[in-house]
Amino acid sequence: MEALRTVSTVAPPSLTKAHFSKPILSLSFAHNLTQFPKSRSTKFNVISPSVSTPQAAPPEEETETESLDEEGKFDWFSHWYALMPCVYHGWCFGGSGDCKLIPQAPLDGPPVHTFPKACVGVYPCTVQYGIVWFWPNTDPLYKDILNKKKPPYIPELAHPSYAFQTYYRDIPYGYEVDREGGTPIDMKIEYSLKDGFATTNQQDCTWNFVSPYTFKINLQNYTMAKLGQKAPEEDVLVFFCIPVSPGNSRLLTVIPRHLYWSHVVNCSTCNGAYKRFKALEISLQVFSVASTAIMAATKPGMISVAARSTLAVAAILCFGGSLWLSRFIYKTFHFHDYNHAFK
Repeated sequence: MEALRTVSTVAPPSLTKAHFSKPILSLSFAHNLTQFPKSRSTKFNVISPSVSTPQAAPPEEETETESLDEEGKFDWFSHWYALMPCVYHGWCFGGSGDCKLIPQAPLDGPPVHTFPKACVGVYPCTVQYGIVWFWPNTDPLYKDILNKKKPPYIPELAHPSYAFQTYYRDIPYGYEVDREGGTPIDMKIEYSLKDGFATTNQQDCTWNFVSPYTFKINLQNYTMAKLGQKAPEEDVLVFFCIPVSPGNSRLLTVIPRHLYWSHVVNCSTCNGAYKRFKALEISLQVFSVASTAIMAATKPGMISVAARSTLAVAAILCFGGSLWLSRFIYKTFHFHDYNHAFK
């Protein structure tokens, strides 16, 4: 395929978060494209949509859409392809590709949205992990392909306690550059299937490849090991290397990071506040349990009814306060990224 040329009226965001809502089953391309033939390369313009898709589920067994054709050859046209980080431009299109609205056009000017060049072709598409994906086939049989086959599932990108940044650029490299020119690499094959493979090396790094272009690396967190701590999650790097023409590729690099281990542990202010809040949470829980135990062990008449009622109310308030504080700690120090604690 020839080089992808992205078109947008706004600059792509530097920080892309994963938001998923409704699926889009049509992506806008240049008007003169109604077919995506396999016999020749095609050049197309991408118009990024403004709605997101639901969070992808783990990949399931594919029955109707196969990666291999009847002759056992790999089919490049039976996969979702990542194009670009999703940006919002506000252009609105109908289901047949006709333009309905161009917000940037002057209200008192000509109706540019009705011009033939504003119309587009329609391809199945979706937005996942803040990236636009499209299915390179306009056949009506693939209109609902998203219900049968989804883009590659990356657990770290779908988990709410992770944030990630997405970088992309076009590079003048093809598959011929990816050749091993050094000594053999000592690694262990975990599994090898038609859809990809996974390996591990002596440094406990896991390499996962999902055909035709997804590559994920799980790295041991050596920083935590040096500090004598064990991080609950490993460092992760995700690469989508999409061939766009002979000798050219589009590289999308996604760097997920666990919010707590990437910032709170290393920030003295946040770490100190986190420890104080956790100590207060435990203190409230201990007081609540101790108050309940005292009321249960005390015989009737040893303390007044007013004192017993006060102790019961205090136990309930402390228990409720510990639950609220637990949610506050998670929201402030685990879920949000770089949200410094109150000083």
